[in-house]
Amino acid sequence: MINAKCYSDDGAVEVNFDATAWFEQATDEQIKELADIEWGGNYASDDVALHMATVDKKVQKVFDYCEINRDMPGFECRVNPQDAIAWVKANRPSLTLESQSV
Repeated sequence: MINAKCYSDDGAVEVNFDATAWFEQATDEQIKELADIEWGGNYASDDVALHMATVDKKVQKVFDYCEINRDMPGFECRVNPQDAIAWVKANRPSLTLESQSV
């Protein structure tokens, strides 16, 4: 399991979820981009949340909230670095990240 969380910028809606499904379909380059931003807070992590919203109704709730509250600026997503690195080591052993430890 790769723990992650997605939340509205105002903090009104926050969900924890398993991001494994994103990692399973992601390219090595996408995973590197996520690692390069320290696993959250930028476009690469937005892609995690956007993908997961299609497969996890909990994540979709954040986007539903953002849609209803159009004056709110947006959302953030953060992936647990330890979980992500452990998954990469176990499932993509040839993928080298700049920092393989956290």
